[in-house]
Amino acid sequence: LNGLELHPNAHITGKMFGDGIYFAPSPAKSFNYTSYHGTYWAHGTSSTGIMGIYATAYGDPYEPTSYGGNCEPAMKASGKDCVHALASKTGLRNDEVVFFSENAMCINYLVEFA
Repeated sequence: LNGLELHPNAHITGKMFGDGIYFAPSPAKSFNYTSYHGTYWAHGTSSTGIMGIYATAYGDPYEPTSYGGNCEPAMKASGKDCVHALASKTGLRNDEVVFFSENAMCINYLVEFA
């Protein structure tokens, strides 16, 4: 395995749509999960932060109409490739994209913030 790994027992800040690997179309959302000082979700304290930029097998997304609960069964039943939780449909502040397969992404870049 050369990418991210699904690990349901890992330390998490949330898993609103199930045990998946979460991405955000907006780097501003992702940045707030880094260890950089003052980040919102991770409560970062470091003078540097690292963010990965990935290519994903987005395909045809399942779009839930609310947040919460495991969306993987509904996504698979509808023949979709990922979950794309649109802020406009779910009440979230930002879109989230969730993959339930470790083979659906490949890292392209690592970016360091200092």
